[in-house]
Amino acid sequence: MPSKLDPYKEFLKARLEQAGDVRLAVTLLHREIAEQGSDGSVKIVQRFLAPIRPEAKAELVIRFETPPGRSQANRSPGGCRPTQSR
Repeated sequence: MPSKLDPYKEFLKARLEQAGDVRLAVTLLHREIAEQGSDGSVKIVQRFLAPIRPEAKAELVIRFETPPGRSQANRSPGGCRPTQSR
């Protein structure tokens, strides 16, 4: 059975190749084919791209640990304000 996505599969593959290592958002690609006349859902695009698009790279997270007995100070311009209970 033909898919609603069939006319756009080559376009999607070309966009992934053009993007290289950049991981394009499924919603962006869905919007691009919708502008070309597709009436398929975001989910159908997601299912098609899952096996062929590059995996997301995990971002390095640097943790900041506060020593015991010390708290992190609020350095925002408004500073810390105590809350009042009624």
